[in-house]
Amino acid sequence: MTIGKKIAAGFGLCLLVLLAVALVAFQGAEQLLRTANDVVASREQARYLREVRTMLLDAETAQRGFLLTGQERYLDPYVRALPNIETGLVQLKRAFQNEPEQGVRVARLEQQVREKLAELADTIRMRREQGFEPALAAVLTDKGKLLMQEIRQNIDEMLVVGDERWVQAADNAQRNAQRSILFLSMGTVLGILIVSVGSFLITRGITGPLGRLMSGVEHFTRGNLAHRIDVHNEDETGRLARAFNVMAERRQDSEAQVARQAAEREQALRTVAEFVNQLAGASSEILSSTSEQVASAQEQGSAVAETVSTVEEIAQTSDEAAGRARAVSESARQSEELGKGGRQAVNEAVSAMATVREQVESIASRILALAEQAQAIGDI
Repeated sequence: MTIGKKIAAGFGLCLLVLLAVALVAFQGAEQLLRTANDVVASREQARYLREVRTMLLDAETAQRGFLLTGQERYLDPYVRALPNIETGLVQLKRAFQNEPEQGVRVARLEQQVREKLAELADTIRMRREQGFEPALAAVLTDKGKLLMQEIRQNIDEMLVVGDERWVQAADNAQRNAQRSILFLSMGTVLGILIVSVGSFLITRGITGPLGRLMSGVEHFTRGNLAHRIDVHNEDETGRLARAFNVMAERRQDSEAQVARQAAEREQALRTVAEFVNQLAGASSEILSSTSEQVASAQEQGSAVAETVSTVEEIAQTSDEAAGRARAVSESARQSEELGKGGRQAVNEAVSAMATVREQVESIASRILALAEQAQAIGDI
């Protein structure tokens, strides 16, 4: 159930309690209204009965005054009472139409009232037509008196029944009021209890998961990604808790992957460092070898310089030998021209040739040494 549905259920529960209390109050008010209507009806019935009795007494009093005096003005109350009595009888029948027992008394009362009115009308007519004595004789028969006593007795009985009904209605009203107050009090207390318990359960159902959710979030903010929020509700808090758990799990996996990648990078860096160290060693060896080669190259440069110097000396010696050879050739040519001019010249020529031979051999040996050095330079 979602939080919105829980809140709606809480409001619905409160509304249900209020409706129950309102229903009890309505029933109590309805009962009080019925009781009040009964009391009012009873009072109305009693008033109608008393009015009919009073109007009959007025009519009878007017009849007695007219009988004694013979003056028509004494009949004014009688004349006014007649239509009022008819109206009162109609009101009585309407007031007691739902009460069969009282309805029987009303019917008997109506008959008695009409007999009484007829008796009054007869005596008045006799007074007008026959005079005082016949009218007085009719009154002395006590017919009117007996009818009036029956009417009073019937009205008194109806008033007693009405009073009893009024007392009963008052008792019912009091009991209904007490019962309504009791029901309202119990309903109010029960409603407060139900609303309190329901509010507590709904509040705990909302704040409890929210508290665990906040605690889990605090664990996450402190870096404890292994913590899981223990919320199994099917509302928004449960879905949010599961989302946080999934997020924490993914974050934990991501950090583990990052840690593995960092370890792999560290291993790669260590490998690169070892390779760099090896490369530095090789570079040092290469530098040392290069230094040695530079030194050897310098030595070879010196040897080449010496070779060049030797070659220059050989070239100079060759030039000298060539000059001497030309001189010998010139001497030989002169000797030949002189016709072999003497033994001494020949010996000098032979000696010069031997010298030239030695110089040529020396040049050849130097050239051979120079060739070997050039071969060594080529090997390097």
